[in-house]
Amino acid sequence: MPRINRIRIINFSYNNDSRHIQDETFNFHGGENALLSLANGGGKSVLVQLLFQPIVPEIRIQGRRINAFFRKKRLPAYVLIEWKLDGAGGYLLTGIGMVSAEVSGVEDEKNKVKYFTFTSNYPGSNAFDLAHIELVKQSGNILEIKPFREAWEMMADKEKKDLYHFGCFYDDDGDRYRKRLAEFGIAQDEWRNIIAKINDSEGGLDEIFQKYKNSSQLLNDWIIKTIEKVIFKDRSEAHRLEEMLAGLVREVIENERFILEKQVLDEFLGVYGEQVGALVELLNRLEEQKLIGGKLAALNSYLNTETIVLKGTHEQNKEELVTINQEQLRINLEERSNTYWLRSDEHALAASRLAEAEKNSQENEDKLEAAKRSGKIMQAAGLRAEIRGKEADLSGIDEKLATSRSQCDTDERMRNLEYSLKKLS
Repeated sequence: MPRINRIRIINFSYNNDSRHIQDETFNFHGGENALLSLANGGGKSVLVQLLFQPIVPEIRIQGRRINAFFRKKRLPAYVLIEWKLDGAGGYLLTGIGMVSAEVSGVEDEKNKVKYFTFTSNYPGSNAFDLAHIELVKQSGNILEIKPFREAWEMMADKEKKDLYHFGCFYDDDGDRYRKRLAEFGIAQDEWRNIIAKINDSEGGLDEIFQKYKNSSQLLNDWIIKTIEKVIFKDRSEAHRLEEMLAGLVREVIENERFILEKQVLDEFLGVYGEQVGALVELLNRLEEQKLIGGKLAALNSYLNTETIVLKGTHEQNKEELVTINQEQLRINLEERSNTYWLRSDEHALAASRLAEAEKNSQENEDKLEAAKRSGKIMQAAGLRAEIRGKEADLSGIDEKLATSRSQCDTDERMRNLEYSLKKLS
């Protein structure tokens, strides 16, 4: 019996658009039991109804139609369920794309939502598995949702190319889709009449077990009545039961033949799956080798081109190096020449300054000699003036001396006269 492995929900809003699932994947790791725990009003029944859509499209839960969530929505929502098949069957992807009929491009007054379903059977990772199927595209920080018609055309084109592993079904092709699911052990009637009924009330399983205390009550009061309700939807047709029973017998016979064929097919698929797996691995390795060979060839071509470019660059660098060395030599010579001329100018300037200094020194020596002569002349003039002064003083003294001598002579004559007078008296 197939088990749910992963579930992916793309672009779905609920609770009056207050909650939005952009692109989320839930992993059940090969079919482990899981608990969906949300607060009251958190949308548990909405999500359960959404997860029913790839199996039983447009099923109602708690009286609510799925199209209520697509009014005024221009972009589609996608729900994908990946099943892990028994044995070596690999995986089965069941999916549905849904959009408001107003934007689907198809006029339909009865159905307010248009949809298509699809299946993909694969042994391992590929372009049409749950994770890689191209229903969204990341452009920077923007997640672009593939439009409804483009997605449908992509699925239809894939079915034409791989009818055995892929199937695409429009909303009016429900019977073929039901049979496709049955080939993999997924019965729509079981989901519609039993599993959906369990989820059709808030109480769920707890309410059923409270109402039906044992297996007999469960069988008589619920399962059989549910079957009768399905069978006798229109009691005006009394022969309906006979036709249903006859159809049931035929279906049992066909199912027995189908089971035998399926057993043979399963055995074949088991062997085929192993061979396909080995072949896929071989092809992947060959593709990797081809890719590596292409990369190596591209790398070799790139390296050759780079080598040629580097050789040219090397030669150019050598020429530039020679030019630079020559320029450096010229600059060195110019610097030396410039230094020589600078030193020569400095030497000439120094020589000029030396000659000027020598000239100034000679002039200073001449001035010094002249100053010395002037000094001596002035000194001689001073001495001459002093001599003249002395001579004047000497002349005065001579005059005084003469005067003194004349006075002395007078005094002497006075004394002599006085003596004579004395003598006479």
